[in-house]
Amino acid sequence: MLAPARETVPAPGGPALLQSRRGSLIQRHFPDLVAAASQLPYGLVLDGAIRAKIAPGEAGKGWGMDLNELQRRALHIHDLYDELNLRERGRTWTREEFMLGFVGDVGDLAKIVMAQEGARDMPGGCAALEHELADCLWSVLILAHRYDIDLNAAFLRTMDGLAQSITARGTRPVHVRPQLDVSR
Repeated sequence: MLAPARETVPAPGGPALLQSRRGSLIQRHFPDLVAAASQLPYGLVLDGAIRAKIAPGEAGKGWGMDLNELQRRALHIHDLYDELNLRERGRTWTREEFMLGFVGDVGDLAKIVMAQEGARDMPGGCAALEHELADCLWSVLILAHRYDIDLNAAFLRTMDGLAQSITARGTRPVHVRPQLDVSR
């Protein structure tokens, strides 16, 4: 769920304000975008997404990776597992075995979520939740690769279909979020 918009309004002639989906002001991270936005008419509100390229080693320092970068990283780990399994077992995992591994990860995730909600005792806390969510994402990325699915395109098609379906049931209109490619 997106955070409600802040009630912060820039002063006329002042710098543009950039806000994250969670409501944080983030213009200090994008000075070039703020400078470009200062050329736009006062009071104009743009709703969009910023896709920032990150330098190697910068992930986790306030910047994220796009899906293609995540998939490349996941495939590197996949290849390392293949090498390990060939060396130790003489074979690699099948697509079915990757799916079964994913089911195990989802089960682990369910237990950790229950612990986070106080329904069971389990060590690890937030770090365990982060780890298991990352494991599940890894499995999804690998399964998409193994089945030759363009996950970017499939995700966008699915979200568009869901938005249309939900909107058709009488909710507010859907606004397409343009995506800006801002290289760092």
